[in-house]
Amino acid sequence: MSAPPTRGHRWHLALALIVGGVLALALLLTSSEPAVPDSRHATAEQVAAARALVNQARQSRAMGEPVELTLAEAELAATSAMVTQGFAPNRFDARVEDGVLTLTGSRPMLFRWINIRAQASGASEGLPTFTVKIGALPLPDWFSQWGLALIQRRMAAQGGTLPPIDTIVRSMRIGPDSVTARVLMPQGSLLAHARTTGVPAVDEGMVGTIYCALAQRQRGEPAPLLAQQLRRALAASQPSPEGHSAALVALALFSLGPEAAELFGGVDGTIGTCAARPVTLTLQGRADWAKHWALSAALETTT
Repeated sequence: MSAPPTRGHRWHLALALIVGGVLALALLLTSSEPAVPDSRHATAEQVAAARALVNQARQSRAMGEPVELTLAEAELAATSAMVTQGFAPNRFDARVEDGVLTLTGSRPMLFRWINIRAQASGASEGLPTFTVKIGALPLPDWFSQWGLALIQRRMAAQGGTLPPIDTIVRSMRIGPDSVTARVLMPQGSLLAHARTTGVPAVDEGMVGTIYCALAQRQRGEPAPLLAQQLRRALAASQPSPEGHSAALVALALFSLGPEAAELFGGVDGTIGTCAARPVTLTLQGRADWAKHWALSAALETTT
């Protein structure tokens, strides 16, 4: 007859079970590959499509009433590309197939990836109820709703002013190959409302000063290269992280046009009479690369 396990053996067994459980959970929640494949930067057409959606949504703010946005394949692809570009190395994909809206996000973690997939269908008041899956582990519906509410509460506790999501997205209808949503944008910028992540707000006055300096110098000394304008923007800014952030946002507005200010927190009010048409710049001979670089750099520093 074998001897009964000692107390030390029981502790070792319990520790082995705990470690094994943690490793098994980690394997369930993470993957060796991202669910969202690597993609190129947003194309000029996708940037224009995203800008058109933003401008359409802004009409609700002016009217004080929800507006209806329809996102078909092109708009969903543009949104996916812009989100991925702005929040790299994270990746995002949104698509509708056979009446099912699928939102997929991939985030690197150490040597693996966290893949989150949310799916919904039909029509709803406010946001629909999503079926969420993290890695290979499906989450119950109540847990997904609890997670969304928790995020909202944490943002409010940190001083955020972002209103409840259901007051922005009033209703949603998912069709066979598109999504139609009624949205009401809050006063101010969504990025400004959502700045509760510790990212300091961009100094709007500094952005306006740098933008005006770029516009004034461009009139007297035209410079077609992105690198030249970047040097000018940095030279006109303060030698600090805040100054460099303002320089990148000013450069993006200079390249994309003042109407793109909504993407960076609505800083267009400080540009005033300096506002001008977008200036075509090039990076290695390509204008689209210059726009992509300027947009990515500005989004990276403001989100």
